[in-house]
Amino acid sequence: MVRKVQTSPILKAELQAVERAMNKYSDVEHFKVYPKKNTIEIHIATRSNGFVPIAVDPVAVLISMAPKGIAQGLLKQLEEQVGGKAALNKLRKQTKKEKEAARKVAFLKLLQYTPELRFVLEDPKERIFVAERMCYRSDADWMMIGYAGKVEELAKELVVHLDKKSFFDLY
Repeated sequence: MVRKVQTSPILKAELQAVERAMNKYSDVEHFKVYPKKNTIEIHIATRSNGFVPIAVDPVAVLISMAPKGIAQGLLKQLEEQVGGKAALNKLRKQTKKEKEAARKVAFLKLLQYTPELRFVLEDPKERIFVAERMCYRSDADWMMIGYAGKVEELAKELVVHLDKKSFFDLY
């Protein structure tokens, strides 16, 4: 899919400042920081949308989920997809550490992110941003929360509230 490259007035240093503030001052472990037009949005991970097996034999988990009679055909298809019986056996003999790493990758792929906080660039010359948070009263929409200033200071002051009850006191 080809899309027009969008230019943004948001500076790379401003995005990095928000990411640094998230890493230093927020308890949120899984987050993404996005530039969107004249805003910087922070999305935090919500619950995953699927099942992630514990570090166990992935083939056994897959076969156990298959209806009776289909398991054997599924096993043959799986062998073909991974490159034969030897490759499948190697997959089944992963160490606990390898299985845990694979489980973590699967977990991260299943996370869903929702926008929670954003900084809107109001004055491009002076680099003044206004903070808004997601409001969930009726229709989810952005709500101004009465904070304005440099994005570094706003992020430092506000990201501590993400994923906490105090977040809903911001208005």
